[in-house]
Amino acid sequence: MKDTCDRCDQPHPRCNAHAEGGTRPCMRWPRKGSAVCPRHGGKAPQTVAAATKRREAAELEEAVTTYGLPRKVGAAEALLEELYRTAGVVSYLEAEIRELGGEGLIWGKVEETDAPLTEYGGGTQTKYAAVPHVLVQLYQRERAHYAKVAKDCLTAGVDKSIIDVYEQVGASYVAMFARVLDQLGLTPEQRSKVRPVLLAELQAIRAGAEAQ
Repeated sequence: MKDTCDRCDQPHPRCNAHAEGGTRPCMRWPRKGSAVCPRHGGKAPQTVAAATKRREAAELEEAVTTYGLPRKVGAAEALLEELYRTAGVVSYLEAEIRELGGEGLIWGKVEETDAPLTEYGGGTQTKYAAVPHVLVQLYQRERAHYAKVAKDCLTAGVDKSIIDVYEQVGASYVAMFARVLDQLGLTPEQRSKVRPVLLAELQAIRAGAEAQ
């Protein structure tokens, strides 16, 4: 590939146009997303529109690379799919945290060991401490990820109304699971067994997508 200009036989590290006389490259900086500076057409409406489109496409590609999202679909679709998945996980965690109650949020099991049984005791030893529940910690991480994905969608030019739809669908998906569990009439013990399984499946969906 030739690195020099056919007209002036010099490289153009900045603007693709030429300085007065046409014998050397213009050294002004081009507009972001454009190949020419404002003086050489960078201010033209069509040039600005094309530069904006290229910049948004590049930002989408960068976000997709950052999150390791699937590449079998367009960048915007992949980013919205991540928003959809994350909205579902966050909604599920919010529902589970509400069931914990006040004390359960700040007091939890931190260690469990098995000691040999003796005449003085032994067996399973459980240690509790004033620490945020593991669901709260996971919620905080997922919420931060969720906020960043949503912000990147807006930065990359995805329409706000489309983002809202994907967020609502993700939340509705988890709400459906909750209604199904309610209708099954499960005991508290049975519901407690469902929680880690459902959460693991939601996370597996994300992990599977990131591995593609």
